[in-house]
Amino acid sequence: MEVDEGDEEEEEGEEKEDETAASENFQVYLPGQPLATDEVLEADQTAYEMLHSLNVQWPCLSFDVLWDQLGEERKT
Repeated sequence: MEVDEGDEEEEEGEEKEDETAASENFQVYLPGQPLATDEVLEADQTAYEMLHSLNVQWPCLSFDVLWDQLGEERKT
């Protein structure tokens, strides 16, 4: 029987990832939960496929997206 050593290395790598994730002290924010004076909320960038920040010059209650013919997946 032939054993693929790559599988064992992959399992060891997964165990190391689990250990590092468990060692970091992350907590989920619950709305209404007060923050300490030195606490800052930070988004986990790995959790989002797409995360954008939007700022407008003038106050508004809503905004709309205007589509164009330049493509949906453009980089600039």
